Amino acid sequence: MLIGLPLQATLKCPSCHQPAHAQGLSEVMVCGTCQENISLPPSWWLNWFGFAEIMEALSCSEGEGCGGSGFSAGQSVTYAYGRRMPRCQSCKTDLPADQLESMAAAGGWSCSCGKRIRVREATPLAARMIPGARYLVHEGKTGADGSESVQAREPIMFACMSCGGGLEVDGTARTVTCRFCSGSNYLPDGLWLRLHPQQTVQTFFVVCELTPAHPEGEPEVTPQEANRITEDDSAMTSASRWRLPPAFLASMATAEDDEVRATAALNSGASSEILERLAQDDEWRVRRAAVQSGRLSEPTLQRLIQEESDRDVLEALAALSLTPALLISLAGHREYGIRVIAAQNPATPDAALITLAGDNDSDVLEALCARPLPAEALRLLSQRKDRHADRLHPLLARHADTPSDVLLGMLDAEIPWAVRRALAQHPALPAEGLLRLAQEDDESIAAAARAHAAYPAAFEAHRAQRRRRLMITAGVLLVLGAVAALVAAVGLLVAYLTGKLPL
Repeated sequence: MLIGLPLQATLKCPSCHQPAHAQGLSEVMVCGTCQENISLPPSWWLNWFGFAEIMEALSCSEGEGCGGSGFSAGQSVTYAYGRRMPRCQSCKTDLPADQLESMAAAGGWSCSCGKRIRVREATPLAARMIPGARYLVHEGKTGADGSESVQAREPIMFACMSCGGGLEVDGTARTVTCRFCSGSNYLPDGLWLRLHPQQTVQTFFVVCELTPAHPEGEPEVTPQEANRITEDDSAMTSASRWRLPPAFLASMATAEDDEVRATAALNSGASSEILERLAQDDEWRVRRAAVQSGRLSEPTLQRLIQEESDRDVLEALAALSLTPALLISLAGHREYGIRVIAAQNPATPDAALITLAGDNDSDVLEALCARPLPAEALRLLSQRKDRHADRLHPLLARHADTPSDVLLGMLDAEIPWAVRRALAQHPALPAEGLLRLAQEDDESIAAAARAHAAYPAAFEAHRAQRRRRLMITAGVLLVLGAVAALVAAVGLLVAYLTGKLPL
């Protein structure tokens, strides 16, 4: 995908102290006022159009731009950059993007307005500044090597100030030697400005070719990527939108600015070698970005869990989709905040959750009770007799996964009325517990138990059970009475037969 980046740069000439406008991406420019050469080495261009500025330009919408001004090395500079495909600066006609290659081969393109627009292949400086640089468009009058050149104009007749002889002045030099008397003539300002009118700000374009990180079309930042990018950090936003070339990312990864190195880590084109190196960076921001890339190896992540001291990095690490082994390591981390995140992670294995059930931090335990848990972890939580017990009882009474035997066991403990009422509302509380709570002296607890969806069936089952017990008791009593009567009758008969009972 071809992208155009318009650039402007204006600086104060060190010789005449007048504004000088860069006419293109060259290492030498000529002041439009005094015609002196001004050196613009690569370090100058990278200072004003560095990684962050170019990334910001890439993040702009088509037609948008930004800029600023600054002072460096005794030189004030005003600069601007943005995103727009090249167009004629005279009539605003867009250049046909599909013909840029042939334009560069021909050295330029003639616009319908008659203006000749220079087009050339990107220079090494352009490739160093801008990822995927392909073409330089709409530069001013520059030499073949990319440096500004002084163009001779149609000669103007001027009299020698010594002998009055005619001088041919074409503007290539301000000091002209008379061919008659060999006198030196310094051209006055009026004539010099006629030969060299004041330059206007020149907008030139660098056209680069980049691949979107999201192949479905105009790149968009996903919600997951948005979470790891600050709203005002357009450079990092752009890093997620485009797959930058490996060589450019390698340069970014060694930049002095830690934000630039972090930007490189977030880019989808960063190699595993770059990411592994940035994961050991001295700056926490860079290490966090390497973690947020989601492409670090498991041994590196395991090392970070064991050695990392910055909480922001650890929180970024804990937010990843980690393997069970890494989640178990997080569950045993020395930093309680990381254990909280491990407790909240839906992928944390049961073994780690059971380990966390014995944690001594209240925030970890609360995070644990706010998620689905295996029965063993809930039993361990209910059996705690330490300072956390009073805080855990309400959480367990409301936890959807608390086993019924744990709920019944809590009824036997000395727990506040609010917990008992929560138990009365728990859907898994057995009928035995509901019936006990329905007999509570506290009416709010009894009413909650009676309002339970399972209470009518439990009450009816209890009544039926009582009726069965009464019937069984009555039957047993009748049988016992009949047996007693039979025993008495047999005793009388035996007594009669043995003569012990007279008639």
